[in-house]
Formats: sequence, structure tokens, C-alpha cells
Amino acid sequence: MTDFQIRTDGGEMPPIVLVVEDDRDTRDMYEALLKAEGFWVMKVADAAEAFEYAVDFHPDAVLTDLGLPGDADGPALIQHLRAEPDLEFTPVVAVTSRQPPELPSLRGLGIAAVLLKPVSPGALIERIKSAMQESAVLRARSQALLERIPVLLQRSHAGLKRSAAVSSARRQRACPRCSRPLLWAHSCELPHGRYDYYHPCKQGCGLFAFNVSTREFEPLAPRERSQDETDASPGED
Repeated sequence: MTDFQIRTDGGEMPPIVLVVEDDRDTRDMYEALLKAEGFWVMKVADAAEAFEYAVDFHPDAVLTDLGLPGDADGPALIQHLRAEPDLEFTPVVAVTSRQPPELPSLRGLGIAAVLLKPVSPGALIERIKSAMQESAVLRARSQALLERIPVLLQRSHAGLKRSAAVSSARRQRACPRCSRPLLWAHSCELPHGRYDYYHPCKQGCGLFAFNVSTREFEPLAPRERSQDETDASPGED
């Protein structure tokens, strides 16, 4: 038997198993077996009612026959459960009287086990407990990951800031005219080479781009003329 324990101490609610079986006698047998193991059992006869119960009560496991009456069979029910965010990882154990070659494709449904009728009571209880234990482990890991997301995002943000700072430092260059530091704006890959573009020099020397291939500055806009230079320029005739 698995180490999975059913906890009911302290008034806690026992695990809920939703049984979906159209045959009444079989349904009652599953209920008796599961209740003897301490589970709380809900019983329904078709997929539509099963889905309503699952959405309302969020069972800890679902035991369903694959061949159900009505518009939806067992695989359709499981597909609907998997489409619900709150039920996506609910463990499902399926039972069927069909032989494996006769079964429809169950790929991608995330079924914990498929048992052939008549099902051994011991195997049924074992598979349900095992499925619930595996689900509990997965949920614990998922919860731990969710709790780490803020830390991971913070680390990622810090890493991006460091990377941007390093990148900016590597592109920091001095103005070719006044030797004062230029503020890097962005880089651009052109057919004739990669260029680093800078904001206008604060000393009014002009606007420059640095050709990474030739390692030379290229002026993009003329420098601003000082007031003295403007006053000294000859007037118009």
C-alpha cells in the first residue's frame, strides 16, 4: 500500500472522491470501498452532472467509467475537467469494460490510471491513493514555484539593470572635440557597419555617431556656435 495518509484529525474534512458510474450496483460498491478507507464519496451517473459537481465541490480525485450515457462519455468529461483552471490537475482514475484495442485515444488527458472491469478492490484503492499522493506532490511543487516567482522576477530585473549598466559603460566615449563624456543613446546595425549613437554634447560640440568598425566618430549635426562666434561673424550686405 502507498504511504498516502487520509487526514481527518482535528475535524478536517476527509478527501473527496467523485464517482461517475452509470451502473447503480457498481456505483454503490465503489462508495462502500472508498468510505471504508475514510474518503467522502459523491456519486453521479452521467458526465453532465459530474462536471457540475466537480466545479462546485472541487474533489480531490475523480473515479469515472469511460463509457457513460448521454451526450458526453468519460473522455469528454475529462477534457472538460482539464479545461477548468481549478480542476486541471485533479487526479482521474478511469475504469472500463472495454479491452485496450477498443478504447478511444486517451492521449493528453492526464489520466492517472485505467483499470479494467471487474476491478480488484485493492487495486482500485491503491491507484486512487497513489494518484492523490502524486497530485499533492505536484501541487506542492507548483505552489513552491509560485511563491518563488516574485524573487525570480526581482533577480531578473536586477540582472537586466546590471546588464544595461555594463552595456552602457562599454559604449561610454568622450566627445571627439571637447573630450567630455557623451551619453549613449542607442546602437544600430547598418549595411556598412554598426554605429553607436550619442545624445548631443552638453558643451555644444554637436551630435555624433561612432562607427564601431572604423573606430571613428562621424558628425551628424554641426556644433552650436557660441555667442562670441555669432557676434564676430560678418553681417549680411
